[in-house]
Amino acid sequence: MDHCGPLTRSAEDIALFLQVIAGFDAEDAGSEDVPVPDYRAALTGRIEGLRLGLVEHWYAHGAHPDLPPAMAAAVEALRGLGAVIEPVQLSSLRDYTDCKTTISIAELYSIHEKDLKTRPQDFGRILRNRVLPGALIRAEDYVQALRWRAILAREQAQTLKRFDALLTAGALNVADRADPDQPDRLVSSPSITMPFSVGGLPALAIPCGFSRAEGLPLSLQIAAAPMAEPTVLRIAHAYQLVTDWHRRHPDLH
Repeated sequence: MDHCGPLTRSAEDIALFLQVIAGFDAEDAGSEDVPVPDYRAALTGRIEGLRLGLVEHWYAHGAHPDLPPAMAAAVEALRGLGAVIEPVQLSSLRDYTDCKTTISIAELYSIHEKDLKTRPQDFGRILRNRVLPGALIRAEDYVQALRWRAILAREQAQTLKRFDALLTAGALNVADRADPDQPDRLVSSPSITMPFSVGGLPALAIPCGFSRAEGLPLSLQIAAAPMAEPTVLRIAHAYQLVTDWHRRHPDLH
């Protein structure tokens, strides 16, 4: 499981979906030939004694004003279920975002180079503007970013030796309007989902509240060590048993 965003779905739904799609793919160089666990069996509703690291500094400043209190309430709900939650400090979101962006735009440009040169109008404005700078990434920059990624991934791996999972926000703001002409927020603010992409960790974002002004979902993000999807789902399921945010829908009228 890579990163699943804050869809209004239960952990049970996600476990069922993951059970169907998980497994070794000989055509995928990044696929691991390991047994597929029974994801539904992890949904015990019990998380007593699990040690969770809270990466609060990623969303403490510059996020939507309703996000920190929503996260605080989510943390207290998990504590009420018996989880042991402690603050943890990792590298800044900007470090993770710059590292990931340097790698991804270089790789995306290499994949789409021919089409970008011959039919750039067929790409959406935001995607086109994100990918085109990849043509300017030097080999030295790309190699240094890969080295940086290894350092950041090691930081997460070392932290997860002390914790069963990590908690943070799933997004720094509510969802943008579906307007192709709006500014690309990615270039102006770091992404809170990128760190776990950099580290290659399974991560899941689930609703943990609604903003007062916009009435749109706020989200909690759970990440664990590679191949620890059952732990991620177990925590999400336990949280959803004592809350109902995943059952609510925004009023879009």
